[in-house]
Amino acid sequence: AGVIEQSRFFYVPTVEYKIQAQLAGIGCGFLPRPRVQHLLDSGALIELQVAEPRPVADQFMAWKLVNRGKGLQKLTTMLAKALA
Repeated sequence: AGVIEQSRFFYVPTVEYKIQAQLAGIGCGFLPRPRVQHLLDSGALIELQVAEPRPVADQFMAWKLVNRGKGLQKLTTMLAKALA
């Protein structure tokens, strides 16, 4: 997301692949702190400060249309309240 201007980008299928790419030294970028805190604590990854903090993007929830039960309704209500 524009960490380095005019850089080449490559895409990975999951956050885990992104973490592994950064551990291998072939990428940089934003990672969810809860997923990498142990790597920061051990020194395997280092946190860099950026000039402009990354804006928080809109958050969306998605699920298969066949899932419409009361459990899903309760879960989406709880998530919407937690993210509000």
